[in-house]
Amino acid sequence: MELVLDEQECNDECYDFNVQVVVTKNLLHKLKEFEPLTPQQILFKAHSMIFEKYGERNIDYLQVFHIKGYTFWAISNKLKNEIYDPNVHCLTFLDPGDY
Repeated sequence: MELVLDEQECNDECYDFNVQVVVTKNLLHKLKEFEPLTPQQILFKAHSMIFEKYGERNIDYLQVFHIKGYTFWAISNKLKNEIYDPNVHCLTFLDPGDY
């Protein structure tokens, strides 16, 4: 099963994706369709792909993934230069309809 990470739209800001991860209930439900992988395995792979693809480059707040014709997003709300606050900052994986 191939998971694809689109080329990001913007390189202006640098967002931090190495923060706590949250997932919408709707996305977890939809990712259950992609057996034999679990939703957790798909999301772990997606999270890893961001760092593999961009390394030290600026990472845009929105990353777009595709798996077997289905699209989902990863959005970070923490800029690299901000002080991390676990009560505020997170990486959210979501279905575009959840936005």
